[in-house]
Amino acid sequence: MNRSSKFPLCALSAAIAASSGAFAQSGSEEIRVLEEVIVTAQKISENLQDVPISVSVATAQDIKDINAFSFEDLEEITPGVTFGGGAGLQSAAISVRGVGPEFFALGTPPNVAVFVDQVAQAQIGAVFSTLVDVSRVELLMGPQGTLYGRNAPGGAYNITTERPNFDGLNGYIEGSYSLYDSSDLATTDIRGAVNIPLIDDVLSWRLAGVYSDSDGHVRLPRVNNTTGGHENEAIRSRMLWAPSSDMELLWTVNYQDLEQNPGGFNYEGLVPGTGGTNDTPAIYNKWKDNRNWGERPSLVTGDVKDTSLHWRWDTGTFDLDVIGFYQEFDTFSDEVRAPYFTDQLQKFFIGADTELTTLEVRISDTTERFDYVAGLYYFDSSAEYFNDILVQGVNVNSDGTADTEGYAIFGNVNFHLTDKWDLADGLRYDDAKDEIDAATVFSGITAALDDENSFDHVTWSLKLRNYISDDITAYPAIDHAYKQGGSNGL
Repeated sequence: MNRSSKFPLCALSAAIAASSGAFAQSGSEEIRVLEEVIVTAQKISENLQDVPISVSVATAQDIKDINAFSFEDLEEITPGVTFGGGAGLQSAAISVRGVGPEFFALGTPPNVAVFVDQVAQAQIGAVFSTLVDVSRVELLMGPQGTLYGRNAPGGAYNITTERPNFDGLNGYIEGSYSLYDSSDLATTDIRGAVNIPLIDDVLSWRLAGVYSDSDGHVRLPRVNNTTGGHENEAIRSRMLWAPSSDMELLWTVNYQDLEQNPGGFNYEGLVPGTGGTNDTPAIYNKWKDNRNWGERPSLVTGDVKDTSLHWRWDTGTFDLDVIGFYQEFDTFSDEVRAPYFTDQLQKFFIGADTELTTLEVRISDTTERFDYVAGLYYFDSSAEYFNDILVQGVNVNSDGTADTEGYAIFGNVNFHLTDKWDLADGLRYDDAKDEIDAATVFSGITAALDDENSFDHVTWSLKLRNYISDDITAYPAIDHAYKQGGSNGL
């Protein structure tokens, strides 16, 4: 399938934000206490109450309260967002307010960008699988391209993990054990972190990790096995070097070894035919039985390695941020779609090896009259992929490469017109080139695709904000967004 198109979008929104609060008892009186939530949605630290963007925030305590073991669990506390896209790591996708990609979006840029510690992720499926040592998650709804290096036409997820600190040796370890449906299908999850100061107020190291193993929740009665589970391991190393009070360097290294057994194919109800002369008889089973009539679990594996360097310098005139990032993501999928096509579909393999290199240079400052952020973002991604499908004794084989290179210039200025009024203007320019070279062989016939597409576009944003009172902020906003097209050779 070849997808090459432009998707411009204009959005007009208006909102009134009222601060949330808690109540404390004092004798017979209730005292209202404002709960201040600090976010960095606009690249500066500010009260959530004052941000002219629809933002959902999950703090570390929120994540703990709902026992969120994976990124997908946050769907419970982030209204308007849906996680999905298909089986496993390759096709994971995010939809915000109903806007998002369809099944198997490999090769096409995401509508909703995911940032971990200000770094855009190449394949969000890997982020879905582990959630460890996280201090805050921010979901920004609507176009955010004028504030971020990576284009975010549908919204942005900001995930902030705990930084190394100089507060001494500290850390934690947490564990959980749970069963599905009062059965023997168990899930074990162990995670923790340790902070180690190496040089007082100069050098500190933080190490975090998670191991999660699940039997799943679906039984395979034909082979006395289960599916729907996973075995995920991840470790993150972060080292902070602060040679002076106005300069710091943060080095982050991540590794993830992921194995998942998607159990979403045809395991309940009438499966799969109508009986009669149909070669595959109808199979009934009750919902509570949680049965899949396949002969083995589906398997999706992922191997993720990445590293980033973030240099920050307060020059006295402005803040300078330079962020370099490199990631390798290798994945393989063996999907079992029984009992459908049990005799016809013998093999359904998909694999992809991707690399991403990015560099962001950004300046920002906060003054009495205005705040601003401006930057240059460069990215270079490459992917090698294949599929191997055997249907009724006929092989369908595809392989190919996809390369995308481009840059963006972005900026946003927030003018403080009066004590009560702010006006924010944003502008972004994208320029990218997408190349694909792919071939599919079916019944001895080869279909080849060798194509190149170029994309460039200007987008903008305009927001007017009024601080009605300490508890109420109102704003109208107009955003013009743009989604780069892409090619999916599979």
